[in-house]
Amino acid sequence: MPRFAEEDVRCLKSTMAARLPDCYFTREDIESIKSRTRLEDAQIQQWADNLRFRVSAEKRAAYLVEDEENNKV
Repeated sequence: MPRFAEEDVRCLKSTMAARLPDCYFTREDIESIKSRTRLEDAQIQQWADNLRFRVSAEKRAAYLVEDEENNKV
């Protein structure tokens, strides 16, 4: 499976951060992500599913905001 581009992951993470603690995209979120990236519905859903499966609920907030904090200079 190909990796997502860094810009796409930042978009996914910033959108998902607004959905803590449940971490489920709304239809509007998906449409917004699709307009800002070249990702398709299935790719967006797969990323969200992997996030919920691989990152524990306790660590999700830190994971989703780490890029924002690292990019502040």
